[in-house]
Amino acid sequence: MANIDIHSALEFSIFSPIAALPLAGRIRDDFTIDCRDDGVIFLEAKAKCELSDILNHPREEILKLLFPDGLWYKDSILSSPLVVQITYFECGGISIAVCMCHKILDRSSMCSFMNDWASLARNSGQEIRPEFNIGSSYPAVNLPIMKPPKKVNCASRRLVFDASDIAKLKAIVANEVKNPTRVEVVTALLYKCAISASKANSGSLKPTVSHHAMNLRARVFPPLSERCSGNLIGFFPVSTMEDDREIEFVWLVKRLRQGKTQFSNTCSSETLSGKELCLFILESIKGLRGSCSCNDEDQEVYLFTSWCRFPLYEADFGWGKPEWVTTLCLEAKNFITVMDTREGDGIDAFVTLEEEAMAMFERDKELLDFASIY
Repeated sequence: MANIDIHSALEFSIFSPIAALPLAGRIRDDFTIDCRDDGVIFLEAKAKCELSDILNHPREEILKLLFPDGLWYKDSILSSPLVVQITYFECGGISIAVCMCHKILDRSSMCSFMNDWASLARNSGQEIRPEFNIGSSYPAVNLPIMKPPKKVNCASRRLVFDASDIAKLKAIVANEVKNPTRVEVVTALLYKCAISASKANSGSLKPTVSHHAMNLRARVFPPLSERCSGNLIGFFPVSTMEDDREIEFVWLVKRLRQGKTQFSNTCSSETLSGKELCLFILESIKGLRGSCSCNDEDQEVYLFTSWCRFPLYEADFGWGKPEWVTTLCLEAKNFITVMDTREGDGIDAFVTLEEEAMAMFERDKELLDFASIY
């Protein structure tokens, strides 16, 4: 397919899903989207290499060129809530980079948007009908004032856990945790090694807390469809206290399972009103870095988010499903994202730590026994 045909198929098909979502407008303030149909930013670029060069050697500095420049740090009030960049490779392959404002949609909503867009591009005939009922079920509450995190020099790495190494991690905890998941064991190992790196770097171990994002659509009562557009996520915390003991991997997996189960059970309570759920979620993120109640000098705070099992690899625009779905490392201290590998049974992890801590982290023998670092 010629570049002009690809451009036409992608640009014209994006109109319908955008029209159904507030992505063509502009954010007026923290509560209002001005739906003026200003459209989205749609960029095109050409790469002087083949797509296989990226797939075989995916370096962060090269991947950044496939995304809209500096979009992570632009004020969403001044820019489009949705920016798309199409990059054409010399071999005829393409990449599609989508950057979306998190004030409007979360990961589940973004996946629905991507698959709707792909369906229209390939003329599947599928009816596109996003749902907008989250706001009616869960009324707005006052959010805490968020302070920007203290700026520090950070380093980022991509780690790959293949299926066989994940199976080994599961086997280690199998006697203590029933049916451990990929995300549980990989997250626990990353968290353990990050704590060890921080301790080795500072010479002491501060209390730590990790916050783990959870899609709540299927967990609330009554459950909501994954096609409900907006933000419906919560964060369950997992804490470790200050002492000289080595934090055990199995213990962390058990804490993760307990925290996830308790949080999920509370969110699914039939007696919990929409307002009470919102207040419960706000209470659970009190220690999240950047909030008014958090002091970075008193504790180390980590934020984990999982994109695993979202249907990112189902987006077929008419020339087959994607060879690889990836993201960039977020340049914020102690931020970790995990997502499916292209095979579907492994995990790609994107880790950002302080430079000194990363120097310790990437040499951790326990970590290197189970992951490849890029």
